[in-house]
Amino acid sequence: LSEIATTAGRVQQNEEIIRRGVIVQEEHYRKLITLKNNYGGIDNRKNQYTITKYGIDIGYLLLTIIVLLAYLTFIHTFLTGIYYNLRKLAFLLIGIVIFLYLFRYISDVQSQTNANFSLYVMPFCVFPIIIRNFFGTFIAYFTHLVIVLLACYVVPLGYDFAFVQIVVGLVAIVLNEKTYYWSQFFVDTAIIFVVYILAYLGTTLIQQNSLASVELSTTAWLVVNCFLTLLTYPLISIFERVFGFVSDIKLAELSHLNNRLLRELSHKAPGTFWHSLQVATLSESAATEIGANALLAKVGALYHDIGKTVRPGYFIENQKTEINPHDDLPYIESAHIIKSHVTDGIAIARKEGLPAIIIDFIRTHHGTSRTEFFYQKYLKENPNGQQNEKLFRYQGPLPYSKETAIVMISDSVEAASHSLKN
Repeated sequence: LSEIATTAGRVQQNEEIIRRGVIVQEEHYRKLITLKNNYGGIDNRKNQYTITKYGIDIGYLLLTIIVLLAYLTFIHTFLTGIYYNLRKLAFLLIGIVIFLYLFRYISDVQSQTNANFSLYVMPFCVFPIIIRNFFGTFIAYFTHLVIVLLACYVVPLGYDFAFVQIVVGLVAIVLNEKTYYWSQFFVDTAIIFVVYILAYLGTTLIQQNSLASVELSTTAWLVVNCFLTLLTYPLISIFERVFGFVSDIKLAELSHLNNRLLRELSHKAPGTFWHSLQVATLSESAATEIGANALLAKVGALYHDIGKTVRPGYFIENQKTEINPHDDLPYIESAHIIKSHVTDGIAIARKEGLPAIIIDFIRTHHGTSRTEFFYQKYLKENPNGQQNEKLFRYQGPLPYSKETAIVMISDSVEAASHSLKN
């Protein structure tokens, strides 16, 4: 057995394997594949420098570090909220690594088994669509670009493959800007498939100048690619639960007026319900004007007063008669009841499993302001009662984002408008 040759043929040093422009025959192909597989053992410049497997890995590592440092610098400069949130930053980086390892694994399986499938089967659009739903369009664009750059040198596929993936990824992110429902997602996926086909045809015509060079098998793998892209929708739901994120799809679901909590609000506190709708409209418009998350502001406004369902009759917008229950209560107790709609709302929201980002609207929509009406009434009867001022003040905290601040302002404006005669 030791005398059995493990190789077929021999290539001498400095022997020409093939010239540029020559048709690659079977013998040429075997030599080229052998050269590729043994590239790590080639010595250059008379053994002064040896390109080893570790040297190639170091090269990959250097390029990866450069790209990731540029990525982190971008996030630190433009998206500090993500950069200083370990959970969000870890999600992005881990997602990139997992995607690249999966892509490399599929490529290795293809090369080792000579499997008859194309790497166009890899759904490059999935991760940027997920990111857009969680963190917005800006970071989704840049993340997609980083993934394509890293993927196309980890598995050398040429400029045409990178170009197709970049173009299709940008189209997918734009299409997904307002996609909240399954039906629209199917339409978007169909458009993604059409763009894939057109981009693939375009690059093939540029290279080969003939439609005869178009491989129908690649088209079939693109169909599989788009089918895998449909998995984005359920994946978003899974990541929401695992990482505690809130997607636009989830916000759209919460904005439906037939949601159980909103139906309960409309039945128990109809005045508060209509007030919340008005605040939601104002908040959505204001957020759109300043470039904030309009959908988030709208949903936060819809739920900001759900605590009033506990004792709806103590709030003026729900009083249908001239009888006011506060007339028979001490001012401190009345203030306590008014303030309790915040703590009651937080308790209801947690019980119903509302996202923490929505609960923040309930907690902050009065900030640390006072129940001014009852406080001034109390001071008239107790001129030296300033020491009890904290009993009339909401616990807060103050709004911490554009959206929560907008809802606080809209809430005050809408409420104040009812006190105007004209």
